[in-house]
Formats: sequence, structure tokens, C-alpha cells
Amino acid sequence: MQRTLYSKDGIPYQANEELAGYETDDAPPDVLKTVFSGETSVALITYDPVVEHQQWNPIESIITQSLIPHTDEDTKIGVVTPHNAHRGHLHSHLPTSRRTDADGGWRSLPGRDTQIETVNKFQGGERHMMVVNATVSDPSYIDTESDFLLSEKRINVSLTRHSELLVVVVPNTILGYIPSDPDLYEEATIWKVLAADLGEAPTSNVEPDWSDDLGAFLADTDWESETVPDFFIEDELLPLEVSIYTL
Repeated sequence: MQRTLYSKDGIPYQANEELAGYETDDAPPDVLKTVFSGETSVALITYDPVVEHQQWNPIESIITQSLIPHTDEDTKIGVVTPHNAHRGHLHSHLPTSRRTDADGGWRSLPGRDTQIETVNKFQGGERHMMVVNATVSDPSYIDTESDFLLSEKRINVSLTRHSELLVVVVPNTILGYIPSDPDLYEEATIWKVLAADLGEAPTSNVEPDWSDDLGAFLADTDWESETVPDFFIEDELLPLEVSIYTL
């Protein structure tokens, strides 16, 4: 992250302590083993959107919902998004998330200390785990999101507030985006450098730690929600490709 966020200003960045990664007490599902291994400090979860979203994104909401139930109950979690609409959706659905017990039954998920905010309103100290939802997958809408998606100074709030683990959920449309405004090109490199550092970039030969469709991701994480949204159409969203890269 140092090269991405601080090199242009010539400011050396050093965290208060070396990030050790986040490790859960219970064994995570196979799909999340590298994310919650205790050796990963940054995880990048990418996907190929089949529907273009602007101010809220059901794919990133569901992926985020599937992560949190596998954290320990004393984990302090922060979730950041550009939009109030997406923030509101996360607030509405996270309390209903569930996971299976060892005997295959369902149980209510105890509440974590989870702070869900837009980047402008996120305050407080470090969280054990930060989850960044890029939210926007519509390429024609990204330029209008320059205050967050293309602003290194503001997204720095999201990328440096974790004490153990940073998880970035982002569509490939952002990672490969080239701004129409030349003045924004340098700002957009934050996403490209992040992708390159974790091996997602096309110039890298690194294979993802996990890659399959969204349906397999949700099945492996035992995701379930009391309210399955009407827009979640199996034929449309479940086959989209999801990949996980870790550092």
C-alpha cells in the first residue's frame, strides 16, 4: 500500500505495528481459508458483473454478508462504501445473515461490532477487519464517482483503517477502467496497482487463491438470508465469476 498511497507525496508510510493477518478461532470454509489464514493482510475479491450497478450493488452486499458470519464474535469490523443506498442495504440485511451449525442446522448470527458507513462518515480508530465495497460496476458511472473511486486521499481512509485484515470487493470494470478525463488517470492507478500487487492484473501470471462462480462461493460459505431479494435471479447472477487474491 505504501507505493500506491504515499509515494507521490514522498511520505513514507509505516503502520503502527506489523500486520499479522486475521485468523478465526473456528476453521473457515475452503473458499475463505487463505483470507482468514492469519497470514493474509490484504484480500482482493473480484467479479465480472453481468448487470451494471451504480448506487448500490447486490453482488457486493451478498459477498460481504457471506464473510462476516465466519469471523469471531469479538471482531471489530468496518465496512465502507461510496453510497448511502448501498450502506442502507447492508444495514438492513447483515442482521439476518446466518450460517450452518456443525449438525447442518441454522442458527441466528450473534451481532458483531460492525460499523457500516460511507467513506465521508467513517470515523473512529482501527478495526480488526475492514471491508471496502467499491459498489459501482457501471463503467459509464465511474467518472461521476471521482470523489471516492478516483481519489487516493479519500480512499486512503478505507485502505488504512485495518489492524489485521483488509478485504476489497471490486468489479473488474473498475480494475480495468481508463478515465475519459486525462487529469483523473493518475488517480485511477490506485486500483491498478492494488490489482498488480495481489496478482490480479493481466500482466501477472499469479493464479487466484480461489476462482469459481458466485453460486459456488455462496454455497461454500453456507450463506443464507431470511430475505432473498427479488432481484437475485439465479440465471442472471449466480453464474458470474468470482476470484480471490491474497497478499
